[in-house]
Amino acid sequence: MMKNRETANQAVGQSHDHAPDRKARHPCFDASKINDNRFTFDPRLGRVKRFIEQHYSEPLPLGTVAEIAGLEKSYFSRYFHQKIGVCYHDWLHWVRVNHAIQLMNSRDMPVTQIAFAVGYQDLRTFERAFEKCTGDCPNAMKKKVLQAKFQ
Repeated sequence: MMKNRETANQAVGQSHDHAPDRKARHPCFDASKINDNRFTFDPRLGRVKRFIEQHYSEPLPLGTVAEIAGLEKSYFSRYFHQKIGVCYHDWLHWVRVNHAIQLMNSRDMPVTQIAFAVGYQDLRTFERAFEKCTGDCPNAMKKKVLQAKFQ
């Protein structure tokens, strides 16, 4: 049991001796693990992707998306992870964070407004997801974007 916990902690950049590494990303947020081609070849997942891309700013519980795929909620969760390489909620965060970055690049909006615009109900959840996906907090990313615009 202890060995499994140590292995899991090492996988997310944590150890018993040190505080968690703030830049370490959860393995599910590694964009290289996402098999985006599967959406094209699997009609169920294609419907899900199109639906999420159109409705990412709305609440999207697993049950709703499972219905779009025509599958039971528990089976859809396993099916999605098996086919895409990440769990549904992590992929949804990834989609929302990418849209948030686009908003940072194209509009001068406060981070709080961006969070709500891409579907987060509270700022703290957005900040956590953003940091897991990018390795930066939203404010730091926004500063980088602004600096790049003025160079």
